[in-house]
Amino acid sequence: VSADKAELRLFLCCLFWAAKRMRIANIRLTYWEVTGIMSEDKKLGLGSVVSISVGLVIATSCLVSLGQGAGTVGVVFIFSMIIACLLNMTTVASLSELNAIMPNTTGGLAQYTLACLGPFPTLISMVGGYLLCNILSSGVEASIFSYAMAQTIKLPVPSIAYTLIMTIVIMIANLRGVDMFAKIQDLVAFLLVGSMIIMGLIGMLKLGTGQVVSQPYTMATKPSELFSATATAFWLFIGAEYVIPVSKSVKNAKRNVPLGMIIGLALICGVQSIMVFGFHNYTPWQELMDSPAPHLLYGENLLGSAGKIWMTLVAAL
Repeated sequence: VSADKAELRLFLCCLFWAAKRMRIANIRLTYWEVTGIMSEDKKLGLGSVVSISVGLVIATSCLVSLGQGAGTVGVVFIFSMIIACLLNMTTVASLSELNAIMPNTTGGLAQYTLACLGPFPTLISMVGGYLLCNILSSGVEASIFSYAMAQTIKLPVPSIAYTLIMTIVIMIANLRGVDMFAKIQDLVAFLLVGSMIIMGLIGMLKLGTGQVVSQPYTMATKPSELFSATATAFWLFIGAEYVIPVSKSVKNAKRNVPLGMIIGLALICGVQSIMVFGFHNYTPWQELMDSPAPHLLYGENLLGSAGKIWMTLVAAL
């Protein structure tokens, strides 16, 4: 009991070697699996979990959905966002419970579905729920990002070049391992959330250099429109569950994984609510709804060309 980690690791190694020499049946552990229990370096804390949740949820398409939702029903879109946020919290709570029950299963929804329902429902859920959605959403993300960069940076290069450069950067970061990924996500989440809060507060407090717009707080004429907007708001919170695959590298995963995802969702809801108030003061609802890049429209109306460049950087994050 009083042995330190190195001595205990040596003891386990010797015990494993002796068991193999004695040909004890059903020995399936390797040396690395035995010593890995003791040498595992859990590098990610609660802050990193929150950063990953926020960084993987808030994307360019979320800013577009936020602008279109607010442009459709007005400031009351915040209530739709709260409903969608609570629904997504129940989802991450369920996934956290499954992760606690099966901590060695880090494949996420696919492996949980396989354990519960079998291979065929898993195939259907993965093809329909992940493969097709990711193919379509990735194309949307890439096109919106390249459009924003091409509109802001006037260079004689095709817009797809920006997407290719960003893909290479992300690929290199992921190949460097979970530690590098976590450091980048911490930085991205800090800059992303910080920028959105500042831009939102400038708009909400009417501190921008652009023309303040006078318009109603709500565009909805009946409660059913508010609930219909919940479908749009739901897209603002999808992705927090992607923390599950890195749960093995999280300190005190049973506590930090669910808590980090829930804090991340609440933080996203609060930040985007501030942005909606900024939209109300500087961007006409109809223009916001019709714009292919409402975040760029808001940034330009708020602070001119500087705001447009700022929102382009936010979208790039």
